Amino acid sequence: MLAAGRYRFQGRVKAVKVVPIADALYGGISLRVFGEAQFPLLVTGAKGGWQAVTRDFVVRSPHAETELCCEVLALGGSVCFERSSLTLVKNPSKH
Repeated sequence: MLAAGRYRFQGRVKAVKVVPIADALYGGISLRVFGEAQFPLLVTGAKGGWQAVTRDFVVRSPHAETELCCEVLALGGSVCFERSSLTLVKNPSKH
């Protein structure tokens, strides 16, 4: 359960030869917040090494149940999320 406010879900991912789903609006790699409209990142592994990924979101209801996950929608390749890098940070409110 999270208090109302702005949050950032962040971590690092390593992708190797990821084959995106052709013409798929939601294909790719993402840190997902269920119930939020969002598009995944297209991380194919072309850069090599670990890459930072983030997902900013807002919890509007006090003590709302929020489900987070690491998601991959691709036809092939290898993806690894660095477990120790996955963190949730509460951001200061914008006025």
